[in-house]
Amino acid sequence: MSLIIDVDAHFEPGADWLSNAPDLAKRLPQLDAGALAVNTICGDLVRSIPAERRPSTAELSPPGLLTLFAQEKVGEKQRRAEFEGKNQMEVANAKARLQWIDSQGIDIQNVICLSGVTYQTFIDDLGLRQAVIRAANDWLADTCAEGAGRLLPVAALDYTDLEWAVAELARMRRRGSRIVLVPGAPVNGVSPAPLPVIVT
Repeated sequence: MSLIIDVDAHFEPGADWLSNAPDLAKRLPQLDAGALAVNTICGDLVRSIPAERRPSTAELSPPGLLTLFAQEKVGEKQRRAEFEGKNQMEVANAKARLQWIDSQGIDIQNVICLSGVTYQTFIDDLGLRQAVIRAANDWLADTCAEGAGRLLPVAALDYTDLEWAVAELARMRRRGSRIVLVPGAPVNGVSPAPLPVIVT
């Protein structure tokens, strides 16, 4: 008997994901969509350039970004109704996701949430970064729990403090996680590439 496992799916919580943690929400900066896109695409390269020589966020923003966040997106939910349950950026709906993976013959799906890790390069306070990532991990684990073992949360970590990262990985392992996100950029000047990450 074989299992079909989807290793890269997403749940995002929407704007109110920290409604149960108002004190944490107040401490977080407002994310700028342009800066977030630039950071995701080439942030590690930009940070390697001396500050006085870096291009502005406006110069680096991809042309499609304005379209992505423009008014025409307002009606997208209706236009994309056929995608119910599989739209990765839609607010999570575990029941709809289970129906969709059943229709695709998928047995288990590993689910990523990026809402916590998106703050990593916008927050200098390590404790605050850890708190927001832990909150996002908890939200994801709670949401995936509705999948009765078929939706597995992917652990997000901040690798600046490896002791914290190991403890959070172990905590998320107990909550059902079997995969962990590993950054593509160096952490404290060290590439994560040589580090084997195996969760059993």
